[in-house]
Amino acid sequence: TDGHVVRNKATQVFDRIRKDTNEVTNPLKPINPAKDVTVKVGGASANGRSVYKDSTFLYQLDSSILPAHRAYPQVDQWKIVDPLNTEYDQYTGQWAVYATRDLLSGGEVVASKGDRIAGNGFDSSKLGGGLFTLSTAVVDGRNVVTIEATGRYRALVSDDSHEAGWRAYIQCKRTKVSDRVEN
Repeated sequence: TDGHVVRNKATQVFDRIRKDTNEVTNPLKPINPAKDVTVKVGGASANGRSVYKDSTFLYQLDSSILPAHRAYPQVDQWKIVDPLNTEYDQYTGQWAVYATRDLLSGGEVVASKGDRIAGNGFDSSKLGGGLFTLSTAVVDGRNVVTIEATGRYRALVSDDSHEAGWRAYIQCKRTKVSDRVEN
């Protein structure tokens, strides 16, 4: 649970003598991804406002911030899965990912906070290879978009000397009029 503190104490048993160690605590960092809707990359939130039929807009998907100096530095999987309501939203195939923290390799900045690091037409060769993939699938009548960190990105952020995080945008087209679309 976010904000939960893990407490741990050991007991030594020697013959019939039992002795407790001191207690140590580790607070867990909150995992807090977020989603918003906007009209342009880096633009103001359009949540609660009108998105007109046949117009394009962006779903902004923010990862959690992975803290530095973690107990378990290895990142085995990192992705955001977003089911779209296909009755109202059509994914256009356009997407992008931006760094929300500096991305380092061996202490050198590979990409600065705010830099685009993946997406349509992005040349990832300067980053040593692709950092993210996007896939779509239809599940229970919904178009599910999955943006996932590649082994290259996970290797870079498994060096836990710095924070890591990313923001993805997926472009959609509003296909039907509604008073309110929940997503």
